[in-house]
Amino acid sequence: PKSVMLVTFTSKAAAEMKSRLQQMPGVTPFMLQHVFTGTFHSIFYRILLQHEPQKWHSSKLIKFDGEKEYVLKIAASELGIDEREFAFDQALQQISRWKNDLLSPQDIHPADDWEVNCQELYKKYESYKEINNKFDFDDMQTGCYQLLKENEQILNFYRNRFKHFLIDEFQDINKVQYEIVRLLASNAESACFVGDDDQAIYSFRGSDSAFLQNLKLDYDYLETIILSANYRSGHKIIQTANKIV
Repeated sequence: PKSVMLVTFTSKAAAEMKSRLQQMPGVTPFMLQHVFTGTFHSIFYRILLQHEPQKWHSSKLIKFDGEKEYVLKIAASELGIDEREFAFDQALQQISRWKNDLLSPQDIHPADDWEVNCQELYKKYESYKEINNKFDFDDMQTGCYQLLKENEQILNFYRNRFKHFLIDEFQDINKVQYEIVRLLASNAESACFVGDDDQAIYSFRGSDSAFLQNLKLDYDYLETIILSANYRSGHKIIQTANKIV
């Protein structure tokens, strides 16, 4: 059980995975306790807490967008950006997307004035977190990637531990998540990636269904299994959905 990692995108789905495992013959509560299962964020955060507990203590987490917007508005006033004319919620979305694409403020080449402003706010936001010793949910992912990338001993520990991977909703994966999986699963004995590129709806958050479509480039041993039977909906609904797709 310790060699198995099950990953999905929501806490509800992670609980469903555990529930199904409990019903399998021969699976004991002790075994289930040792399977590494959860959402991307929860799994990456557990890895960070294991190795850098002080740096990643939950008291330092920025949980709400309100605090992020407050930081951006202060930065905007310093930069001369009109608060009434600027969409801070979209700026936060853009910053999050850059971060999940593993782009630091210095890596960005702005395409227009909007991105120029977002880039400057990104710099200020990162500076605020560093000065105040804080982190947000995106940092759980980029922080885990940096930890594994920069510490070969830690990376090898997890590579040697995890030999079997099941990753659900793979069409919703973003770059930082994909790169962490690639680091961890490079020596895997088996890996199963489940997804449907027709259900890819989170591109605005940086997810990219191309990672699902191009999996064989990194895992050439994979077999593609098409799950064409739908057990959730009646024939008319499926027929209509297929026409729309």
